[in-house]
Amino acid sequence: MTTVKRIFTIFVTILAFCLAALAQTPQQAAIERIKANKTYRYGEARATTEDEAKRRALDELLSGISQSVITENHLKETQKGNSYDIDQGATVKSVSAMTLNNCETITYRDGTEWVALKYIKQEDVDAAFESRRQLISELIGIGIDQERQLNIAGALKYYNWARNMLSFYRERVKFDLDGRQTDAMSWLTTHIPAVIDNIKISLDNSKIEYDESDYDHYTVNLDATYNGEPLSNLDVTYFNGEHQVGPVHAKSGLLSLKYPELKDFKTIDFKIVYDYPEEAALYDSRLKVVYDSGDLASYDDRSMVTLPVKIKKNKIEAKGEAQREVAAPAAPLATADPAEFDKSAAYEGSQTLKADKIDVISRPDATDSSQKLVESMQKVEQAIRSHNYESVRSLFTADGYSLFSTMMNSGKVSVSRAPEAYNVETTSLFTVGRGIPVSIKNGRHVSNETVVFRFDPDGLIKSVAYALSKRAEDDIFREASWNIESRYSLLTFMEDYQTAFALKRIDLFEKVFSNSAIIITGSVSQKNSKARMVEGDFKAKRTQVNYKTFNKDEYLAKLRRDFREKSYIQITFEDTRISKVDDGGLLDNEVLWIELKQQYSSSNYSDKGFLALQLNLKPTNSQILVRTWTPTFMEFSDLKKAFPIGLVE
Repeated sequence: MTTVKRIFTIFVTILAFCLAALAQTPQQAAIERIKANKTYRYGEARATTEDEAKRRALDELLSGISQSVITENHLKETQKGNSYDIDQGATVKSVSAMTLNNCETITYRDGTEWVALKYIKQEDVDAAFESRRQLISELIGIGIDQERQLNIAGALKYYNWARNMLSFYRERVKFDLDGRQTDAMSWLTTHIPAVIDNIKISLDNSKIEYDESDYDHYTVNLDATYNGEPLSNLDVTYFNGEHQVGPVHAKSGLLSLKYPELKDFKTIDFKIVYDYPEEAALYDSRLKVVYDSGDLASYDDRSMVTLPVKIKKNKIEAKGEAQREVAAPAAPLATADPAEFDKSAAYEGSQTLKADKIDVISRPDATDSSQKLVESMQKVEQAIRSHNYESVRSLFTADGYSLFSTMMNSGKVSVSRAPEAYNVETTSLFTVGRGIPVSIKNGRHVSNETVVFRFDPDGLIKSVAYALSKRAEDDIFREASWNIESRYSLLTFMEDYQTAFALKRIDLFEKVFSNSAIIITGSVSQKNSKARMVEGDFKAKRTQVNYKTFNKDEYLAKLRRDFREKSYIQITFEDTRISKVDDGGLLDNEVLWIELKQQYSSSNYSDKGFLALQLNLKPTNSQILVRTWTPTFMEFSDLKKAFPIGLVE
């Protein structure tokens, strides 16, 4: 080939290349650059429509990520000398459910077809995996905190959520447990049964109550403990001979089950509940994906409790040791007393956690006049049993009896068990008596409460309320920088606030909210749907939480609607946190923040979240300046920044 021919050939080649480059669209050029860049993961596809091309490209991207996960895990395990068998279909499914932030799309038309490229930086893929691992570790950490606080319902819930995420997403996650890196799945697989096994539920024959006037004549009272300590919270369901009841909430170690009849019962059966799908959807969108899939870990059969009993002349008696529906694990069970379900087996690889030690300020001792007040409470107990409330009217002030009457008519109220003791606590400003355990039945809902009595200087009952959980009380009484009056001021306020929902007391809410109060409630919006209120009004699963601000009048109007529409409302507080106030004297007109984990239950809805109150605390007539609700805990520093202390009225 002559030199001229060579030059001509080179020229033609260069020209063809340039023409091809000029013919390439900007989209095509961008796709080529991304495909050549090793920092990106991508999927490319063709289809007759743009949307279909995008969908196929995303499938291709996720398939590539899934395969790399399988390959990487296989290499890691084989290098360690371990066999590694993975369900590839499950891995693809879990990766497909991954939330990929910063995923981009390029499309262009090529003749009759559409070409699409889905791409994302590898660092963003790694961040998505890390985010899931962090969420799983977070759930386990919250569960550990709940277990140490004896809130076993909460502990089992968060542990189970973490286990379901691990099962669905096929993650290998390690978390810090007392300074040791621990495999999450192995730990949860053994620890959840170990927690269930350390729940002890016992029946005392003397704690069976019979009420001829109530359709559910029998109340079977069970003691619920965990490692020997009264459970702060536990949920169960059971069959009462006619229908399924529950969940029923055990509170402060008491679990009350109600039955129309017992004569045909040979066992008392119930199930410990720890799966909360609606709450999971509210907690995090990644959990929502798991629960929507239906690919969930199976319930531990050890959660099914069977307690053999026999009936003699309308009285229930123990007939032996409680049974489970599955065989005992390899480790032997501790010998149980008759009529006792004792899950105290030791599990290899797992050890239940000790409850937190709380330094609680001691309560005041009873005074010489306490016996008279005890006698008043005993008379009230008999009045509740006989439903003859008028017989004790003289023991109350006019306002006190009106409130007591409202409480007795809030549902079918009965004494759930004989009080173990009546305690009277007296300070210079407060005289408080505790406590009559009662059960309140509304339809199929049964709640267990303890009635608290407040006495005036003449020994008359001026008000009644439902007690907080023991844990919530302890949280208040461990505020060592406060004097005793400050603690009772806050305790009284929170008891009244909690009880006001159960008794639908608009009058109290009118008093406790400042006229200039800021009231913020959560709301949930879904794609292509209108936002609806969370607290008491929302039933659908969330994708995003929004918030609405009310003034006092607007919020009271909302409460009035709730009270009309719902046959019952129950509020329970847990995990009380209080902003530090360095004041040794009475907190009179001192503003503080208090945040509590709130469980809201009603006839048509239930949820859990965090209630935060900016409170102007006084010996009496404390007022709320700011009220907020969020699905997750907010730091006090953030609350104080968002809501500076306003004018004290």
